[in-house]
Amino acid sequence: MAFSLTLTWTGQFTGNNSKDHLIEFGSGQTLEGSAAADYLGADDRVNPEESLLAALSSCHMLSFLTIANKMRLNVVSYHDSCTAILGCNEQGRTAITQITLAPQITFERPEQLTEQRLAKMHALAHKNCFIANSLSKDILITLNHIPFDS
Repeated sequence: MAFSLTLTWTGQFTGNNSKDHLIEFGSGQTLEGSAAADYLGADDRVNPEESLLAALSSCHMLSFLTIANKMRLNVVSYHDSCTAILGCNEQGRTAITQITLAPQITFERPEQLTEQRLAKMHALAHKNCFIANSLSKDILITLNHIPFDS
């Protein structure tokens, strides 16, 4: 299985020029990207750090939903407010060094779950998340699962 996208930037990069670009995904979606505002990018466009965070959050959710489905647990809603911290890695290079996922999940029948079972589901989702498996082991990924809603 392979995935593709096309990234397009035009202009003359002199350090102060626009960092805005277009990302066209193989699925047909187009995303307006830029550098983070702290790096002179446009704050109304998605930056690479947000893209990485979105990829991990989405992958974890999809893995979690698959596990819940296999356990015959009906998830009514899933909402994740996640964060990524930019810092220095062990080599002293700027990198995403910490990611925190904080999913809030509503189940149709929450009485079927305990905090321990929910934690095991998240651990299994993390273990089976392709994106998590692709990230450097230097990145601390924390699951701050908020107790499930009833």
